[in-house]
Amino acid sequence: MAVMILGLKECLAKLALLPAVVDKAADVGKRKGAARIAAKAQANVEVRTGHTRSTIVVTPEGNVSAGGAAIYLERGTSKMPAEPFLGPAAESEQAGVADDVASAVRVVVVAL
Repeated sequence: MAVMILGLKECLAKLALLPAVVDKAADVGKRKGAARIAAKAQANVEVRTGHTRSTIVVTPEGNVSAGGAAIYLERGTSKMPAEPFLGPAAESEQAGVADDVASAVRVVVVAL
């Protein structure tokens, strides 16, 4: 008795594409999640001049960056207590970021 599997070549070809497609989709989801964190951090930061808020950006790699005195605000100094805004933003958006990545990956995997 011979068994013939139809579509095996096509299935294997799609499976070979899977790592690259998933990586690309995960990057899209990561950037979306980073934008979510950046927006929350901008809302969290105490505004005196607005400079720190204006330095909160999402990098092309999908990371959230804040310039200027942001590190001193976030962690404090020996003369100034910490006023964290970025860490709490990341913590509060953790589930949303995971959903963003999972959704982006799900879309491309289903489309294969």
